Amino acid sequence: MSKILFIGKHGFVGSKVLQGFSSPLQKVISPPFPDLDITQKDSIRQYAEMADVVINFAAFTDVKTATRDPNGPSWKLNVDGTKNVAEVCKETGKFLIHISTDGVFPYLNTSKGPHDESEIVLDDFKIVSPYGYTKLRGEIEVNKSGAKAAILRIAYPFGNPDFPDKDYIIKLIKSVRLGYPLFTDQHFTPTYIKSLQTVIEKLSTLKLTGVFHWVCKGLTTPYAVGVYTNKILGLGLGIKKGSLTKFEDMNGKQPYAKFGGLATEIAEKRLGLKPPTWEEAIQDFAQELKAIL
Repeated sequence: MSKILFIGKHGFVGSKVLQGFSSPLQKVISPPFPDLDITQKDSIRQYAEMADVVINFAAFTDVKTATRDPNGPSWKLNVDGTKNVAEVCKETGKFLIHISTDGVFPYLNTSKGPHDESEIVLDDFKIVSPYGYTKLRGEIEVNKSGAKAAILRIAYPFGNPDFPDKDYIIKLIKSVRLGYPLFTDQHFTPTYIKSLQTVIEKLSTLKLTGVFHWVCKGLTTPYAVGVYTNKILGLGLGIKKGSLTKFEDMNGKQPYAKFGGLATEIAEKRLGLKPPTWEEAIQDFAQELKAIL
């Protein structure tokens, strides 16, 4: 029986992943905050010593606040907190799965995605968003710690209706209803949270180290996702086309990658798994969406 310490059980992504853990060979320990506080090493250590694997979903994900105050709570959790978790895992000999983001890659238009796991990410706060930089520094702390670890990057997560203000698809449709256009020139790859469950169970069993990407197959745009969701759910919404380029011209430089996305081929090969296409994922999520939208 493998024992797993799950940090971040009340978060948007972590709570949904935890619901789907199904392996009878894995016992999950999931203390709530503040019983486990990643800003306190002793707090982490007392639980890590009970486990074989530590999964860290804890993070500060309020992008707007991170942009206004990059040295505030986002740094405290995403950098200092991650450092504490990684160092405790090294000290106690535990395998760490750390959840990160596509935001570690540059948002400059000279940077072209989809990015794969072998791509070197530059430690330069001038070319990534303030939030993305804190997550990048967190990854660096994991690597510096010397802990046996897997870094799992996701992007634009959706699939948890319990957090409608954070779920990408739900927010997208709400913005359409408010009259906002959807970008046709921003390219990205969203993550279906439900598909993460098997990935994390397999990583925790095999204890594979390195960087892994997990997103839906197929590069897409907000406009394409909106049109498809509108069709699948039969919402009958009129969806207007918008331009990220024009938005930036009107509002100043924004931390959005125009040519983003993550590639998953390396993760697929190492894990022996295949992610759904973004269309398949929306179809699977459709019944839950209908109850909300």
